[in-house]
Amino acid sequence: MDDTNETEVAKVLDDLLTRAQAGPVDKATDRVAARTRVAATAHRPPAWEEPAEPAAAEPDGPMATVIPFGVFDADAAAASW
Repeated sequence: MDDTNETEVAKVLDDLLTRAQAGPVDKATDRVAARTRVAATAHRPPAWEEPAEPAAAEPDGPMATVIPFGVFDADAAAASW
């Protein structure tokens, strides 16, 4: 068995995986991305401001009659067949 070939393959694979983890290195793209981030933060809309007047008050009573649903019992339904 030739260990020198396996060692060389391991070194090349380690180098490839190390470069892949770091991602592509493109200085032009990095500068464009940096300008885009700066421009995006400079042109953000202002933060949401609370309205000066409070919203209309909620009515005191319930707005509708609530009718609760019963729990479906599959065993009871099957027994009635």
